[in-house]
Amino acid sequence: MVLSGCTLTGTTAASTPTPSATPTASATPTPTVEAPELAEGTVVATGALAGDDRVSGEAEVRVTEVGTFELHLIDFRADHSGEISVGWSPRVVEPGTPCTSSIMTLDYGNISEHPSLVFPVMSDFTRGDPSFLRTVLITLYDEVAFAKGCYISVLSSAVLTWTLPDMRPGLVVEDSGRTGGASGIVTIVDGEPRNYTVAPNDLIAEVTARLGITIDDLFYLNPTTIAGSHMLQAGDVLNLSKAHR
Repeated sequence: MVLSGCTLTGTTAASTPTPSATPTASATPTPTVEAPELAEGTVVATGALAGDDRVSGEAEVRVTEVGTFELHLIDFRADHSGEISVGWSPRVVEPGTPCTSSIMTLDYGNISEHPSLVFPVMSDFTRGDPSFLRTVLITLYDEVAFAKGCYISVLSSAVLTWTLPDMRPGLVVEDSGRTGGASGIVTIVDGEPRNYTVAPNDLIAEVTARLGITIDDLFYLNPTTIAGSHMLQAGDVLNLSKAHR
């Protein structure tokens, strides 16, 4: 599987963001609340491939016997010659979108027509919740389009409808105020922490302590930006909202 492309930006807030002005009471990590258990075979996302009459099939995300997730392509057909691949985008890629020049994708490599194709969903990347992956892509390498700036040519896409429950019900962000290693700005939208802007000399352990969450929680909230790196860069804007991961 190949991870490529560029970092995503968050959704525009419905109201005007305001930075938190004064430190609140010291935040402490919330008690651990177990994720819901999902039965093997549970379908948690569905979508239909569209955009090219020569490509068809249904996409489903299902729970495996060990509680991870798999992408299933059902009745897949692709009457194209060339290097056809399947992958994901964490953005909505509407059917008919010609390319993914500026969209990060996860690519499983070349595939062929088959009644049923199954692909694992990387648990170390999704942190047990792949619902931020919005679209399944069927792509074709096009040398001419690539030379013109189209990174990957999209043949067909399936925008997914997710029914996955909240997999981190105990995750609550609370700002306890600036510290020496966590002096960035927390942006508040509709009374809830939405973003954290990293300041010079911020340390990830101190930032997460300030917010009352774990480092793994921060990775979970930002699967396409920090993606496992413990290094923070001044000016980076980190998502703090489960609804906007």
